[in-house]
Amino acid sequence: MLREAGHEPRGIDCAQTGARSAALSRRVREEGFEAVLWAMGNVSPAGDLALAAHLKQDRPQLRTAVFGTFPGAMQAATFARAPELDAILVGEPEASAPALLDAWAEGRSTAPPGVALPGRETDTPPQFVSDLDALPFPAWELVEGGPYRLPLSGRPFLMAAPSRGCPHPCSFCTARAYYGTRLRKRSAERLADELQRDIERFGVRDFLFWADTFTMDRGHVLGLCEEILRRGLRIQWACNSRIDSIDEEMMAAMRRAGCWMVSFGIESADETVLREAGKRIDPRAVRTTLDAANRHGLVCSGHFILGLPGETRASAKATIDFACGLPLQFAQFYAAAPWPGARLFDWAVRESRMGEEDAWRGVSQEDAGISLCELSAAETGELVAAAYRRFYRRPETLWAALRQLRPAGFWPMLRQRVA
Repeated sequence: MLREAGHEPRGIDCAQTGARSAALSRRVREEGFEAVLWAMGNVSPAGDLALAAHLKQDRPQLRTAVFGTFPGAMQAATFARAPELDAILVGEPEASAPALLDAWAEGRSTAPPGVALPGRETDTPPQFVSDLDALPFPAWELVEGGPYRLPLSGRPFLMAAPSRGCPHPCSFCTARAYYGTRLRKRSAERLADELQRDIERFGVRDFLFWADTFTMDRGHVLGLCEEILRRGLRIQWACNSRIDSIDEEMMAAMRRAGCWMVSFGIESADETVLREAGKRIDPRAVRTTLDAANRHGLVCSGHFILGLPGETRASAKATIDFACGLPLQFAQFYAAAPWPGARLFDWAVRESRMGEEDAWRGVSQEDAGISLCELSAAETGELVAAAYRRFYRRPETLWAALRQLRPAGFWPMLRQRVA
């Protein structure tokens, strides 16, 4: 969108390239960048925000802006901590970044919709892209850090976004703050156009369909699968789903269209914990859905959260037992992480489980460092580690990993371990 608006953008994936603040500052100075916009995360918010000061130290006239659920939910505190920051893009950055850069270029001081500026007394509401089909295709050729590669197999892949927005009220999730509560969908034709472009231009045939819940609209999923098959796109892709938003007809269509893995948000085996978290699923339906997915040849990954409000040692162990007894090939276990923008954060602050300063220190799903239930943070962390050990020592899990392993994925993994 920035390029179409007449700007000359470049993208740097710092996690992929290993770029540090000093190197970025040097590039900004030497190459004469006029503005830098970057994502601010939940795990390292203070460090991410400190980039503003580093950049302006070498180039004081530079314009700076951040985006993400953290600064969107903590607007006043973000500006207070970084006087060098010029703006926050609230909500989806595509909805406001072009207008902000135009305003800066024209010397206007007024804030476009979805842009928070320093000194405002009230929070700026988020902006969302109403017509996803109007978005241009991602300009991957402008991003330094590729190609992205799948773990284990090492095959190159790209992300594609079929939809945005989620109406479900899960307390631990920040998606509603970033993408809103209304489901917005791209047309099957437009998404297939993007996939075809990526195949022809970048030689990529593996994709991650990035959506809050890919299977939320049954007709949309079936239509996309039909379009992929109609065009003869020989691709492989993975997606996510709720347990209760997928059926066997969808599974069959997805598999025929190239889907190989579905990640399911299961979270807990305890109905009280699920109810407190606003996760409205029936644990008794989990095995039925996973069995059906396995029958259709889909690899299943499950996501579980330990330490949510209402959790006990007994319920956490029951969830681990539950996970290890399910027909899952892969699983992720997380410590409950109250991130700004999620209802869980508001609850934790209100119940004096944490303060805003704790959020600025960074909250990780590997070890949140915050207790939200009768378990201490350390106990929750130990249970997460124990869950991983137990799940990934299962013979069926090891076999599933070995089936995915290819030399292109094995050697980088080995080098990382040795290093």
